[in-house]
Amino acid sequence: MCAKIKGVADFLPVVDVVASDELGFTWRTMTFNGPGPMHGQVIVEHIYADAAKREIRFVLTKEGVETDTEVINALLLKPMRIEYYQRAATTKERLLWMAPKSGTADAIEKTIAICSKS
Repeated sequence: MCAKIKGVADFLPVVDVVASDELGFTWRTMTFNGPGPMHGQVIVEHIYADAAKREIRFVLTKEGVETDTEVINALLLKPMRIEYYQRAATTKERLLWMAPKSGTADAIEKTIAICSKS
């Protein structure tokens, strides 16, 4: 799953990806290149990977400051599966996420395919 942090273009329709390791997180910017209302939008986020929790948090930023919105990629066991969802960082409450189901499902399938090769 950590391949998504710097190799995001293998999973999502994005271009101009730049990522750098910072103290405690990865800073990343990218331009969404898929169809729909987000086309051309620049996304800047801080990414936190927690191996013990089997979770990656993608925290959106605005003008360099983290927002209260984060996207979670979690590896769940018994049965093994990957869960994607959006939540409020402070309350951990799940939020309505307008991500297209087909794109999300495609990213999960690509993750499984890469993990299966390892």
